[in-house]
Amino acid sequence: GWIEHLKGNSQSALQDLSKALELDKDSMIGRLNRSAVHLELKQYSEALKDLEIARSMDPEHPGVWLNLGE
Repeated sequence: GWIEHLKGNSQSALQDLSKALELDKDSMIGRLNRSAVHLELKQYSEALKDLEIARSMDPEHPGVWLNLGE
């Protein structure tokens, strides 16, 4: 999913990351990466949901705070 994001294929990235999270719902990095794609697509409420879950998994991860804008 993240490779698709880097290629500029946001919709494909979102689909891939969502499938990956279906397989491993406890992937903090998967949540963080999907939140970044949601942000790029201006899907702010979805991004926030993923970021809140990621923050609960790893409250000290700088990527969470960066994407939250704090």
